[in-house]
Amino acid sequence: MNLVDTSKCTFCNEFDETIEHLMLNCSYSTIFWKDVIQWLNTFQINIELLSETMILFGIFDNENFKLINHLLLIGKQIIYICRARKIKPNLPIFLAKLQNISAN
Repeated sequence: MNLVDTSKCTFCNEFDETIEHLMLNCSYSTIFWKDVIQWLNTFQINIELLSETMILFGIFDNENFKLINHLLLIGKQIIYICRARKIKPNLPIFLAKLQNISAN
């Protein structure tokens, strides 16, 4: 449809941009998810690893699963917004979104 100049990933510009690559496999998205995990761990919401299945479909075997799933949805929204704005997803953008949500 020629809506974009290239089929390459908006973030890494190395691989074709698919939903799987954008949300899960891109090096920038991977760093983003690791930062989210570290941030959650500071609140004793312990997650050792987010698998591809967990990111795509949610977590159901954690006592905080409702909160975590809500944060996963916001994280995916951040990745999509960053793609549209052609900026790299990062934890400060995620935290700003959370503050915006809590202010409303």
